[in-house]
Amino acid sequence: MSIHITNLSFLMNELDISGVEIAQALNIDPTLVSKWKNNTRPLKPDSTLLEGLVTYLLKDDENNQQRLSYIKELLTNFSAKYNNNDLKEKLKHWLTSKHCANQAYIMQKFYSTRLNKYAIQKQSLIFMGNTGRREALNDFLNVALEDTNKLNIYITIQEDLSWMIDDEIFLNDWLKKLEMILTKGNKIYVLYWINRPMQELSYIFSKYLPLYLHQNIKPYYFPKYSMPVQRNSIFLIENKMGLLGIQGATPADRYSELYFDEKTLSHYKWVMENLICNSKKMCTHVKQLELNNIDKKSLSLVVKNKPSFYSMPEKLFNSLINDNIFSEEESNILNNAYKESQRYNKPKRHIYSLKELNEQIQKPFFYYDDINKLLEREKLIPISYFKKHINSFFETNSDGNKIEEYGFTNEDIPVNVNVVDENYFLIWNYDINSKYCLFNELNLTTAIYFHYEKMWNNIPRIYKESGFLTTL
Repeated sequence: MSIHITNLSFLMNELDISGVEIAQALNIDPTLVSKWKNNTRPLKPDSTLLEGLVTYLLKDDENNQQRLSYIKELLTNFSAKYNNNDLKEKLKHWLTSKHCANQAYIMQKFYSTRLNKYAIQKQSLIFMGNTGRREALNDFLNVALEDTNKLNIYITIQEDLSWMIDDEIFLNDWLKKLEMILTKGNKIYVLYWINRPMQELSYIFSKYLPLYLHQNIKPYYFPKYSMPVQRNSIFLIENKMGLLGIQGATPADRYSELYFDEKTLSHYKWVMENLICNSKKMCTHVKQLELNNIDKKSLSLVVKNKPSFYSMPEKLFNSLINDNIFSEEESNILNNAYKESQRYNKPKRHIYSLKELNEQIQKPFFYYDDINKLLEREKLIPISYFKKHINSFFETNSDGNKIEEYGFTNEDIPVNVNVVDENYFLIWNYDINSKYCLFNELNLTTAIYFHYEKMWNNIPRIYKESGFLTTL
C-alpha cells in the first residue's frame, strides 16, 4: 500500500528519492528519515538538519535539473499559502507545514494543469486493503470540501461494505463530510444496488437517512439484480478526480485507485450517466399537504424522538384544544388534522427516544414537532399534557388488551420514520419548514423495517411497560 502522510513523504515518492539517499547526504541514521516520513518524529522548523535537507533537495547541478524544476513548479502552485519568495525558505516552510500533506489534494491542485510535463509525474495513486480505501476516500472528500466551485459528485458501490462498517469513526466522519459537501450546494448522485445482504443494507441505509432530506442529493437504485464476477465501486468528482474501487478475494486485497487524467474522468462520468439513465429514482420529496394525496394504508411502524399529537387519546386531545393555548384558527387546523388521522389504521408499533423523554419530562413545557409543522410556528404545551399522553400508551382497552405497542430506546433516532404497511416509508426531521421524503422501493422498505424491528427487539422489556414511568 502506498501511503504518504507528510509533505516530505509525498516529495520523496514523486521524485523517487530513498530514505537511504537522504541519510547518506546528511550523515544520519536512515530510521530518522523514516520517522520524518511517517510523522512519528515530525520535521520541525527549528531542526538543525532542515537546512541540510533543503540544500540537498535544491542541489543545482546538471543531474538535478528535472527535480529542481519540479519543486519550483510545485511551490509556485502553492505560493498563496507560502509568502516567502525565497525558494529555500519556501521549501523549509512547506516541508514542516501541516498543510497540504494530503497527497490527493496536492495532485489534484498541481497535476490538473501539468499532466505529462515531467516523466516522473504520476496520474494515479494506488491504495490496498480496507485501511487504504478509507485513506483514499478521506483524500477524495477533502478535495471536494476544499473546492469553492459547485461540484457534481457521483457515487456507486457494488463491493461489500466492510471497509465502511468495520470502522465506526470513519463511517461517522464520512457521513459528516458528505453532509458538509451537500450544505455547500454541491450535488451528489448516489446509485444503489439492491442485491445486498439484508443486514448490511439495513445498517448502512439507516445511517444515510438524514442525508436524503437534503435537496441536493439525488439517490437512484438499479432495478435489476446484478451479480458481477468483479465487484467495482466508482467515486467521481466531475472534471477533477475519481476513485475506482475493486473488491479483492480478502479485505487486504481490496484495490483503490485515485485518478486525475481527463480521459479516465470522462470515461467514468459516461459510465455513471448510463447507469443512472437505466435506474429509478429512490425517493421523492413531498410537502405536508401532498401527503393527503398518498394512498393511506396501515402504519406498521412509527419511529420518532417524540410522540405525535395524533397518538393522543381523543379525550386528552379535546382537553388540550379547549385549554386556550391555541387561537380559533389554530384549533380548527389541529382538529381537522386529528380527525383525519383517526380515519386511518393505527400504527402497530411505536418506538420513541428514552433520552428525549428523560430530558423533556424535566421541563415545564413541551412541544410537538407535528403541531409546529402544521401551524408553522412553535407552540409550547404544558408538560402535564405530555405526561398524561405518555401514560396513555400503557392503558388497555375495554377488553383488557393493547391494540398498539410502545417502546423507548436508548439508540439515536436522527430522523422521524413512518413505515407504511411495509410497502413504502416516509422520513422527515424536526425543522418546521422541512419536506417529507417518500421511499417506495420494496427492498429498501424491507431493509428499514428490518432495522427498526431489530431496534425494537433490543429494547429492554421494562421500557415497553408502564412501570418505568414511575422512575422518571
